[in-house]
Order: sequence, then C-alpha cells, then structure tokens
Amino acid sequence: MGTAGYVPNFKAGSTVYPFRVVRMSTSAAFTAIPATDSAHIVLGVTDGSTRAFDSTEHAAAGGTISLQNSRFVQVQSNGTIVVGDLLKASTDGLVEKIGTGERAFLQACDNAASGEILWAFRVQTWEI
Repeated sequence: MGTAGYVPNFKAGSTVYPFRVVRMSTSAAFTAIPATDSAHIVLGVTDGSTRAFDSTEHAAAGGTISLQNSRFVQVQSNGTIVVGDLLKASTDGLVEKIGTGERAFLQACDNAASGEILWAFRVQTWEI
C-alpha cells in the first residue's frame, strides 16, 4: 500500500525517475510507465525517492513505484516554466507548458528552468 493507505502500489513497466508523471501501461494490471505527451492520461507523480542510495532511478522495470499523495506535487521541468502555466507530460515523464489544443493535468505554482524541480497543482483536465 501507499503511504496514506489508499494509494495502491504500482509496478514500473520501464525505468521511472523521481518527480516524473506516469500513466497506466496496458501490459499488466497496476503497471505504470512514464507519460510522454498531452494525450496521455496522467495517473500520478512519482515521489523523490530512488531505488538505491547510489541510483538516480526511482524504479527499474518491475520495481515498486511510490506516488505523491496530494493535489500539490513536485515535478521536474523540461523547459522554462512560470507560475500559472498549465503543464503537460513531456519526454520521459518531465513536464512542460501546454500548447493550444493540448491537455493539461497540472498548473505551475513555481518558476523553473529546464531540469529543475517545481511545485504544481493537479487540476482536472483543462484543454485550450
């Protein structure tokens, strides 16, 4: 079980990094993989833990994924983000500002440069 008792554990369908958005995999039940574009429905955001003290990975394929249990989450950016930007999934589960007609799952609460960790609020899907 997850940290609050009502977030089920998911298995990684591929390598997943900390502070990344993930989506359901169709390969097996309760398996998640990185979300990579605005068409993917975001399942959640991995927490900041790594699978081992000398690793940068949150989970290797088959490992357990821990999701952040809040509507306010920390995510890693793939480009410049400013407060209020609506965010989508990008390369390898990173987030970036949405474009016209794309689906947003998060709204930035911080400014961030590419590669930085920022706070974001999970919103219901907004499309512009």
